[in-house]
Amino acid sequence: MNQNTKYYSYDGNYFYTDINQLISDAKLDNHNNAINSNNPYYNYYQYLPGRSKTSYTSDDINRYFEQYTPSDSLLRNTGSYFIKAQNEYGTNAALLVGIAMNESDRGTSNLAKTKFNVFGTNAKDGYVQGADKFSSIEECIMRVSNYSFSNGYFNPKSWKYNSSSLGNKSLGANVRYASDPFWSEKAISRMYQLDKFLGGDTGLKDYNRYLLGMYTNETSVKNTLNKELYSILPQNTRTKNTCKGQVGDTTIVLNEKDSNNYNIRPDRIVPITETNINGDGTYLWDRDGVINKTNIKIINEKSNPNTDFTTHWAKSYIIDGMNKGWVDTANVFKPENFITRAEFIKIVNRAFNITQIGEESFRDVNPGDWFYDEVRIAINAGYINGRGNGIFAPYDPITRQEAAKIIGYITNKIDYNFTYLSAFND
Repeated sequence: MNQNTKYYSYDGNYFYTDINQLISDAKLDNHNNAINSNNPYYNYYQYLPGRSKTSYTSDDINRYFEQYTPSDSLLRNTGSYFIKAQNEYGTNAALLVGIAMNESDRGTSNLAKTKFNVFGTNAKDGYVQGADKFSSIEECIMRVSNYSFSNGYFNPKSWKYNSSSLGNKSLGANVRYASDPFWSEKAISRMYQLDKFLGGDTGLKDYNRYLLGMYTNETSVKNTLNKELYSILPQNTRTKNTCKGQVGDTTIVLNEKDSNNYNIRPDRIVPITETNINGDGTYLWDRDGVINKTNIKIINEKSNPNTDFTTHWAKSYIIDGMNKGWVDTANVFKPENFITRAEFIKIVNRAFNITQIGEESFRDVNPGDWFYDEVRIAINAGYINGRGNGIFAPYDPITRQEAAKIIGYITNKIDYNFTYLSAFND
């Protein structure tokens, strides 16, 4: 595209400089006259599956709300709820923020003020008073993330499902969530706004964070045990009674499983014939899906700003940790640096999906610290203690001994056969 040129599009994928050519192609159901007829454009935020994680923290989200919402907004200081919902129910926090900003008029709508409803759930056209009422913003975010999104719009077994992306009126949550055909565009504009504001001088951190694949053939998504999680139907065959995947839907490609298959992040982690975990929308981030490479095409280039581990012996492990959301993407990874106690517990909390926040009373852990909630989660889980005298020592390097004890405690695999230790002089 060129600056100062007017372009037309009716689907957001193909673009025209002549409105009459657009109309002609639309009538013939082709894109022959589009300037990108052989190279459709896919807006990353629009096609990003909801089964993903934002790069940003709860504190980051709070800074965004402070900048872009009025002082009386009910969304202010709610970042931790969005992150908690993301970790527990597999609902991207930035995506949820985008929807909430749009649906609640930045946290100031009448529904938000009177019913703590920031997503407009069950606020049907002509009958807004029938919208759901919640006891708090936290309850709204958690319940909607769980039952409406994770077990509904993001779940291939639900009649609401049309892929977990925000999409448009042919795929994604926009098909059934809202009557407004531009509902998804309004939400993703907020996702972009958040990414641009928080990314600052370092650039967009969420944009192209994941490698996206689009289904091209009728097939099945299976788990690593070869059980079907859900099927992928031919294009334009999904109806209210066959709410499964469909050609044209997108997924996150994690890595190559082997020469023939990709590991992907599935929208559903439990086989289609079984009940969801706990009967609700609980999502476990370590459950991969498998798809044959011939049934998928890559539609973007994943950004990888890291340049300091490309030849490192741990490269594959680092990338795997990033793909699973255990390790944050950063401009510099510093693979030879010591890992601190605070950094290690953050990875542990993500890897084992530990989210329950407790209390702490350490003199060197304060509410403004990035690791404040991570420490409270770790202490509540019981897998780590302080260093004595009211000190947690978050910036101290974690020792191999401490790391081993933590992993052994969590996995319940501590072995008291000390003969194994004879191989080590220390």
